Order: sequence, then C-alpha cells, then structure tokens
Amino acid sequence: MPSKYRTIQIVDGTWYELGDFDRDICCGCGLVHDLQYKMEKGRIKFRAKVNARETAKHRKEHGITVKRAK
Repeated sequence: MPSKYRTIQIVDGTWYELGDFDRDICCGCGLVHDLQYKMEKGRIKFRAKVNARETAKHRKEHGITVKRAK
C-alpha cells in the first residue's frame, strides 16, 4: 500500500529543499522523523517528531540493529 507521506533518506552533508518531504530517515541508524513546517513572523520553522512505528518497520526491512549502552 503506498504511503501518503513523502519520505526521503537523508545523506550526511547533503542539502535538501524544505517542503519536499514530510518524513525523513537518518542515514546511519534508520531513525524516522515526521516533519512539519510553518511560517511565523516571516521565518520558516520546523519540528521533527520521532515516529517509533515507522522506525521499527524501516530498521526491520533493512536489517538495522541499534544497541544502547547501559
């Protein structure tokens, strides 16, 4: 089933145009963020929220494991 979100894999050091995507995936650990943008007083603001469900799905599909230090 196609996603309603536009998702992009972020590559370290690469520039991206704001608004081209709604969700990004970290180049190293596969962490997925939902992104939102808005204009406020002539300035562009954005926020990113971790999407745990999509992160788990992406990591499983690509065999990414993350180990946390205790």
